[in-house]
Amino acid sequence: MHKHPFWLEQLLGEFRLDHPAFKVTRFDIAVDVLQPLSQLAIDNPASLSSGKFFDPVGAKSTFYIGTEKSPLQICCYERDDDYRTRIEFRFRHKVKLHLLLEDSRWQASFAALKVYDMDKVKAEQKGEFAPWLLAFITASGLKAAMSTLPVKERKKLAKMLSPAELEVYSAKRVQAKARRRLAWLVAALTNDFSKLELPDEKQLERSFDKEWAKLTAGF
Repeated sequence: MHKHPFWLEQLLGEFRLDHPAFKVTRFDIAVDVLQPLSQLAIDNPASLSSGKFFDPVGAKSTFYIGTEKSPLQICCYERDDDYRTRIEFRFRHKVKLHLLLEDSRWQASFAALKVYDMDKVKAEQKGEFAPWLLAFITASGLKAAMSTLPVKERKKLAKMLSPAELEVYSAKRVQAKARRRLAWLVAALTNDFSKLELPDEKQLERSFDKEWAKLTAGF
């Protein structure tokens, strides 16, 4: 049995976080994309519905994939500066804490979501991209737009989108970062750091030297 920090013991009493019955009912992972939401086309997982909703004054919009009762809900909205879009993955899988890192459902979610820069598509098509289709895609997502098109037009659209997929959103990189942070969280809650993968010291030194060189380049 692992001994929790004093403040956590006071909060939980006799309850043990490392007990097999303890479950995580929800956790969120957020990713920022350096483009406004109005510029993005989002291809959602096939089993989830999607749609865009506006605030009461119609100034801000939020793109939802899934519902509040879905095991996974993805929420996309613009940050206050209007230049970044935050993509929140809200997981409600109800998984046991000690099995959280091994659960494949949340890890597969990142690869299922594709994000495209529609400004790049419009620029490459030189005005040939139908305005109604663009509005449909940004309002309802690619899944809904694709379902309305004939097979030939669907293939044509997929070909247009392929070079416009955002490289800044790397499913593999996001998954790796999320896993590392969750590993630290689980270790802290259970007070068991024995399985934690610590970063390589030489790699940390190289990263520090690289960042320090950037910071001091102008001096």
